[in-house]
Amino acid sequence: MNVDISKKLASLSPGLRAKIRFGERAYQPDPKTPVSNWLAATKHHCNGGRTVDAGLWLKQHCDQGGKIFLTMAGAGSSFQMGIVIGELIRAGKIAAISVTGANMEESLYRLVANSHYAYIHDYQELTRVEEKELDLAGFRRITDTFLPEDESVRVVLPKLKKLWREAEAAGTSRLWHEYFFELFARDMIGFDPTANPDDCWLYQAWRYNVAVFVPGTEDSTMGNIFTHACYAGDHPFLSRYKLESPINPNVVLPSICYMHRLAEWYMQQTEKRGLAFLQLGGGIAADFPIC
Repeated sequence: MNVDISKKLASLSPGLRAKIRFGERAYQPDPKTPVSNWLAATKHHCNGGRTVDAGLWLKQHCDQGGKIFLTMAGAGSSFQMGIVIGELIRAGKIAAISVTGANMEESLYRLVANSHYAYIHDYQELTRVEEKELDLAGFRRITDTFLPEDESVRVVLPKLKKLWREAEAAGTSRLWHEYFFELFARDMIGFDPTANPDDCWLYQAWRYNVAVFVPGTEDSTMGNIFTHACYAGDHPFLSRYKLESPINPNVVLPSICYMHRLAEWYMQQTEKRGLAFLQLGGGIAADFPIC
């Protein structure tokens, strides 16, 4: 080592000196992981370097038997994030998922109506007239992807309403995702013939008993519908649209109960080994388990 560098290092406090690394990262290439080998050899600095370091640590964590707590915000399920997440679930690497209500339900909609999803790749160039034409025709778009509401939401809704009414009659309450799991458990939902159940992370989470936490359930299409179905107020405008017999909102447990379950689950899961926290997007899905 250069003498001047040695002097500079010697002038630092021991703790700070220990944080400085010379040369390349310690990494042993594996012939079975060519992509990891390439990334480790080429991405060393700034965000690229930090991302590779995090990925290598995550791989080591999982190889040693550790598991991942995954959070998903946004509309990842609409864009088939389930292909990757389903594979991770089947590999036994996902311990739990915290997810927005919209992202969770979209995983199911993909399974129910996969062949009805359509795309428009040059969506940035759509004119106002074209946007209005699409809207009037019933095309609901997120960036380049059209969400088939009639073939997904409207197909699932009667099944969930049946479960909500059953719970109301029995005086029972459940967490939001448990109603969706019940659709699978009772074989109440038909799968689109072009859909691969392995690509539906929600279905895989049910099959492999992965813990799911869904804060802010009303912030989703089905949550909006449930909110309407429960409305029993006397507002001069809104009351005209309430059901003749509104559903008791207590059939769905509040997010506070999710937090209670998450806290207990976390304490049990981390008695012997910590969890890796993998955050895909921000917002409530990630903030909820952090809290």
